[in-house]
Amino acid sequence: METKKWWQSMTIWGTMIMGFGGLLLPVIGRVDYAAFLAEEQAGITEWLGALGTIIGGVLAFVGRLRAVKKIG
Repeated sequence: METKKWWQSMTIWGTMIMGFGGLLLPVIGRVDYAAFLAEEQAGITEWLGALGTIIGGVLAFVGRLRAVKKIG
């Protein structure tokens, strides 16, 4: 069976995006956006975290379905 490098795997990239989204969410939430109210800051932070999780999950799912090579 053919192999590919780890960075060529859509599944790996999807899970990394999900993980980084979860790790960076608290950091993004601390940024002081002077132009936004506190309620809007919280909403934007939650939205960005959810968007990263959704995109990462879709990439991981599609990557797993399309996978034909092992990671080597």
